[in-house]
Amino acid sequence: MIDLRATERRNPRTTDIDLASPREIVDTINHEDQSVPAAVATQAAEIAEVIHFAEAAFRAGGRLFYVGAGTSGRLGVLDASECPPTFGTDPEMVQGIIAGGPPALTRSQEGAEDDRDAGVRAMDERTVGANDLVVGIAASGTTPYVGAALERAKALGARTAIVACSPPPASVLATVDVAVVTVVGPEVVTGSTRMKAGTATKLVLNTITTGAMIRLGKTYGNLMVDLRATNAKLTDRAERIVIEVCGGTREEARAVLAQSGGQVKTAIVMGCSACRARKRRRGCGRRGASFGVSCRTRRRRWRRVVRESRGVTLSGGIYVGLMSGTSLDGVTAAVVRFVEPQTQDAQTRDAVGNGSAPRVLRHELIGFTVREYTAERRERLRRAMRQATPEEYCRLGFELGEWFAEAALAALAEAGVARGDVRAIASHGQTVWHVPGQATWQLGESAVIAERTGIDVVSDFRVRDVAAGGHGAPLVPVADALLYASETAWRALQNIGGMANVTVVPPWRERRGGTRDDNALLGVRAFDTGPGVAVIDGVVRALYPGLAYDVDGRIADTGVADDGVVAELLADTYFRAEPPKSTGRETFGDAYVERLIERCQGRGRTDADIVATAVALTARSIGDAYRRFLPEPADDVLVSGGGAKNLTLLRAIQEALAPRVVRPFVELFYDGEAKEAVAFALLAHLHLTRQSGNVIAATGARGGRVLGKLTPA
Repeated sequence: MIDLRATERRNPRTTDIDLASPREIVDTINHEDQSVPAAVATQAAEIAEVIHFAEAAFRAGGRLFYVGAGTSGRLGVLDASECPPTFGTDPEMVQGIIAGGPPALTRSQEGAEDDRDAGVRAMDERTVGANDLVVGIAASGTTPYVGAALERAKALGARTAIVACSPPPASVLATVDVAVVTVVGPEVVTGSTRMKAGTATKLVLNTITTGAMIRLGKTYGNLMVDLRATNAKLTDRAERIVIEVCGGTREEARAVLAQSGGQVKTAIVMGCSACRARKRRRGCGRRGASFGVSCRTRRRRWRRVVRESRGVTLSGGIYVGLMSGTSLDGVTAAVVRFVEPQTQDAQTRDAVGNGSAPRVLRHELIGFTVREYTAERRERLRRAMRQATPEEYCRLGFELGEWFAEAALAALAEAGVARGDVRAIASHGQTVWHVPGQATWQLGESAVIAERTGIDVVSDFRVRDVAAGGHGAPLVPVADALLYASETAWRALQNIGGMANVTVVPPWRERRGGTRDDNALLGVRAFDTGPGVAVIDGVVRALYPGLAYDVDGRIADTGVADDGVVAELLADTYFRAEPPKSTGRETFGDAYVERLIERCQGRGRTDADIVATAVALTARSIGDAYRRFLPEPADDVLVSGGGAKNLTLLRAIQEALAPRVVRPFVELFYDGEAKEAVAFALLAHLHLTRQSGNVIAATGARGGRVLGKLTPA
């Protein structure tokens, strides 16, 4: 009988290995091993999901358990045992459980892997619960001991995952939240899973714990700052890390380590503070988010982590803003602190009542992260915007809640902020359909977010404005007015997400009353100028399968826009309509993209030309909107959103808006990709303090309204 498990099949490439020379054996094994990294790479998304589960477990005070038998069990114990010296963790935090107990580490206990009762007992004896993560390790995917442990862990409310090298049966998959299956194929010696399967498993486990510890702040950049200096080598490493980060001499590093009690993390904060006058700045690129984290930002983060480790509670109004826009790139999560003016205390706000005019705030972006959608998730969202069944919408709403919760927890881990210090999460949701002035629909169950994070959630911001006769968009202008206005000059804040919108904000000194706290929204106007990157990305996906977007605008830069097609498209009634106005994929969606491509192809344009034409459409529609509808002297234009990363688009906008000065939002504030998430965090703050969140000159509503719905944790 043929065993269908990939790890048990006979390898046709090594059937004659018993006749090989030592060098031929080495070459054969090395050749087979080359398939391992590729197999692991196919499971990148699944491994990342396990990392997020582990991070969430640790943040909740839970533990990570590895459960396995034989080689798999030994690898789990090995990875767990390496965490305390590497990351300074409590030995209880990551635990390895092997069938047969400690004796199985040095002597084979093969019969133990069939003992299902022992797997159940292993979970009960360790009081596994809802805050824990249990990862089963089974190269074959079928080990009874592991399967029983996963079933019991699931029943006890824990998150579960399996790491296997052969597709597990449906009965096992039903017990796990995520399956990491690195199919490395038959072994050099049939069934010897300590070889390729063992190597793949080691890579996966290393990545899980290393990734989770990085997310928890156990590294500074790529430096190991929570190590335990238990020997001369580690003491030397600790001193070198302090020197690398803060500068100075070996003697100074020893002194600051002594003052910090040997804690490298605390020594970095102390050392960086001491060397601030030297103005050493270091950057850190982050894939996907495309933003830099300065040394000053890192110092702030580490002060928070150190304070938290000492039991100091963070103060201030801290919120997490979640944004998933029409570009369908992913979820942006921003952790931000707002500080109310001292003249407006809680008693004053209560006296003013519901819907009082908002007042300007001081704010600090503590940290943010971008969780990119997988291709599968992006396609599901795109399908929901075209056509889906009631069941698909129902399931997607709950799954989006899970994705948003994961993004919120990831941002908190990145910022070093405890969940107990967060006042609320603001979730914009994912817009499925928007009918300006009539209806709007965003998916993403707030109850799921509240349940997974244990934090109050404010969501569904747009519907109240629509109910009050407004368009329900744009809603970002309140943040533009309260957070980003200039003291002396008019300013235009141009966001380029899936759609593009502009807010024009007068200087504080020109507002009646002359202070930053009065008439904060006076003179503020905003509207959607038209498509942002939705049409550009749609064209790229249609013409360049496999690409989600035009990275840095490189494709468009090689093409030539068809001015005739752009002129035809700009004749659309939307561009001529007077503000307030808003739009979305219901107008500039897939059908619009198809028409643009057809027109360009009918005129003999190349694929690169068509992408360039889509870029020109966005840029010129923005320029046309400014000429038609912005008489204000807003000569300073700050561009934010994902579209600001498209350098070809940014240049085209600069040309379309000349002689205005157009520059990225990050030059004055922070990475513009965080801006909309910060705006919705502000809307949550306004909701909880009973202040209106809509700018009526932007949405056309009958008046100011408190936006959003509260879901208590």
